Amino acid sequence: MATKVQLLIVLAVLAFASSAAAAEYTVVACNGQAAATGGWTLFASGPQTALSESCASGGTMTAILRGNQSPVAGNAGWQVSAPSNTAIAGATLYRKVGVAGTGYGYVARALAPAAANNEVFESCTGPSGCKQEVARTSFAWRAARADLNRLQAYVQCVAPCQALSASAAAAVRVSRVDLALSDAKAPTIASGPSSAMFGAGGPVSGVQSITTTFKDAGGGVASTGVQVDGRTVSEVPVSSSSCHAPYNKLVPCPLTVSTTLPFNPASVSDGAHQIRVFARDATGANVGYSSSLAVTTSARGAVNGRNGSDDVRLSVGVRRPVRAGHHAPPAHSTATVAYGSKSVISGRLRNGKGESVIGARMVVGTAVDRGVPQFADVAANVVTDSDGRFKLTLPAGPSVRVRVSYFARALDGTPARRDNARVKVRSRATLRPVHRRLGSRVRATFRGRVLGRFRPPGVRVELQGRRGRSYVTLATAATKPDGSYRVTYRFTHRASGRYVFRLRVRHYPRFPYFLGYSRAASVFVR
Repeated sequence: MATKVQLLIVLAVLAFASSAAAAEYTVVACNGQAAATGGWTLFASGPQTALSESCASGGTMTAILRGNQSPVAGNAGWQVSAPSNTAIAGATLYRKVGVAGTGYGYVARALAPAAANNEVFESCTGPSGCKQEVARTSFAWRAARADLNRLQAYVQCVAPCQALSASAAAAVRVSRVDLALSDAKAPTIASGPSSAMFGAGGPVSGVQSITTTFKDAGGGVASTGVQVDGRTVSEVPVSSSSCHAPYNKLVPCPLTVSTTLPFNPASVSDGAHQIRVFARDATGANVGYSSSLAVTTSARGAVNGRNGSDDVRLSVGVRRPVRAGHHAPPAHSTATVAYGSKSVISGRLRNGKGESVIGARMVVGTAVDRGVPQFADVAANVVTDSDGRFKLTLPAGPSVRVRVSYFARALDGTPARRDNARVKVRSRATLRPVHRRLGSRVRATFRGRVLGRFRPPGVRVELQGRRGRSYVTLATAATKPDGSYRVTYRFTHRASGRYVFRLRVRHYPRFPYFLGYSRAASVFVR
């Protein structure tokens, strides 16, 4: 029986959230990127100016008025303009100011369309009048108005200025600016939303796609998503290299975004629901919504287990098996077992109220633990008991990753909950000396095989000799395609007596077994 959804589609223009105060986003300039990236440009008037910029290499935006025996009025500085439909809400300037002569000064200000509304937030003239500005290395400012659209930081000569021969009569060097931009408008819809299910004329089933194009007039669209009954069920950031905080462009996110958002009718409970798509702008606070779509769902299939629901808690662990009548050890998300041993997957399923989900069918998948997991469902009937618990014994084999899924309804295509576990199997190898009795200065030869399935050629093996209570590595070799190997060790002329050896096999990504050893083997030297 397929999932059926009866949809009543009501399409209207986008309704967007608004607030009394505009939301803000911050653009960081001259912080490892060129000044132009953050929208900053230079300006100057007069003949004695010098401007430079080295932000990309960790330097500054620099503006200098050179000293002169006959100084004339002029200025030199850097400025940035707010993008359309935004305003400058504040800034923190990290800068160094220098003023060497009278008549020279420093100004930082924000400009409005009407010059009478400009805000000057730093200003000084002459060496004595600029002591405070010279002493501090940063200044934070918040705008008192909502119509400021340009920010400037510059040095100036207001004639008459002192005649100087200094290379810098006045200078400002800006190493970083955190510019706050206000954005009062939420994204809107340019086209859509549209979907094949809207014109189906009857029940629909399976995952549906909703195509929408959003547009924004300020900092751009940062993410899009879907809400069901006022609850966000998915939100995806847009694909843009500059659209992530900290922003370094004045318009960091795309102004137009076309997106296809999925909606799975089986992801909601039976009954009436309201679904809508939305877009969030660069501020993170301005969100534009589509009109609501009335959705009625029916027949996702029977509930999986008594007390089953979409809101469940699933815990899964793995442990080694025990004989009947023996106490089972606690299960963990990862367990290591000996080569050739079985393992036991166990877990518990409860709903959001803490009640045990009884009689629920669990889907168990396993994947050989080498590289990217390729899961395949286990052909076993795994059902929760009266306490919501379940277990499954896995056969002996290589290391595996285990995935346990619970589907809330019989026809659901997406699990309500999923948890993972891992079984690590120790390596096993054989070790046999070709000759057990040797003379001194003779090379001992050992042969053997690394056991197990999914075994690639070239597995590295290490011959170790016992020294006191520990072992040291004496020689290494690599296995052939059939897992066999040959490794040798030469005794010194002083060797005499019984020597104990073992083989160590380590784990590496393509080899689905973990650290293990062979049985010890002895060699007698005369």
